[in-house]
Amino acid sequence: MQAVQHLEIRDEKVFIVGTALKAEIVAAGHVLAGMSVEAVAAHYHISLADVYAALTYFYDNREAIERKFAEAEAYVRDAGIDADRKIAEMRERLRRESP
Repeated sequence: MQAVQHLEIRDEKVFIVGTALKAEIVAAGHVLAGMSVEAVAAHYHISLADVYAALTYFYDNREAIERKFAEAEAYVRDAGIDADRKIAEMRERLRRESP
């Protein structure tokens, strides 16, 4: 049996190994959008272990990640975009697209 690394750091950001998927975005599919872990894995075409690694990263860094998401949301609102509507649309689209 061998340990497998699921996350890697590139340009000071954490990604799922071998992909362009940021761990925090993968985790947000479950934590913020309410998708099941299996649906997140299917949506992004990654393994369950990749999703759980992303969730571990999220929970280990939750405060900083949530602050970053809040800053991005404030930026969108300041730009005059209805962030709540866009976020709701994104969550609904993710739910529809998940198996």
